[in-house]
Amino acid sequence: MSQNGRNARGRKGADGALVLALACGKSVPDAARAAGVAERTVYRRLEDAAFRAAVTKQRDHLLSEAVSRLVAAAVKAVDALEGNLGDESAAVRNKAASTILTGMLQGVGLTEIMRRLEALEERK
Repeated sequence: MSQNGRNARGRKGADGALVLALACGKSVPDAARAAGVAERTVYRRLEDAAFRAAVTKQRDHLLSEAVSRLVAAAVKAVDALEGNLGDESAAVRNKAASTILTGMLQGVGLTEIMRRLEALEERK
């Protein structure tokens, strides 16, 4: 058992909760409460490069999961817009068509920017 009364497993558990809280964007005081540690402990842990890397890795993982869910929802959203193209109301059909075309143009523009960026990076 360590000097502060916690065993190694307790610290790992606190670190895991702390990493998750910080990766989710909680403030230091809120992360400390979530992990059951003092704010000073949070600041001390943040001085450790490996700990900061763990927070970044967890944040990247959470972001990747969120993006995957957004992509799945986007497919359903496009299906809904396509369904609205057959609606009785001309206003609903026009709004669906406008939304689809706007999204398509933005997607094409972003794809073109990414293609050009990749080409520039390959030149380096």
